[in-house]
Amino acid sequence: MFAYGSYNKTKKPVIMDSVIICLLDFIYALLAGFIVWSAVGYLQKEGNIAYNQTSNVGLTFIAMPVAASESGNKGMFTTFCVMVYFAGIDSAFGFVEGLVTNIIDQTALKRW
Repeated sequence: MFAYGSYNKTKKPVIMDSVIICLLDFIYALLAGFIVWSAVGYLQKEGNIAYNQTSNVGLTFIAMPVAASESGNKGMFTTFCVMVYFAGIDSAFGFVEGLVTNIIDQTALKRW
């Protein structure tokens, strides 16, 4: 994440940017937590044994699809999938940006 600082001007105050990023990350995590634990709670209330699948793969590919199909609310599963997709893309950009910044700094290439 430090590599993103190379896009800022030298004297730019970064405190407001940091606060905004932290708040958005907190809201995103809170929303994802409510979605996931609501689905697991729904499965437990309905007596479905899929609520035991709380590992990362079991939750994604077993518990969430079962909760979406049983509740009749396909939007819940779609929301979960979109959130996981954006979280993965965001992390991938962060990892790649660190490598790209190091390569650009070492080779004196210009950013586009």
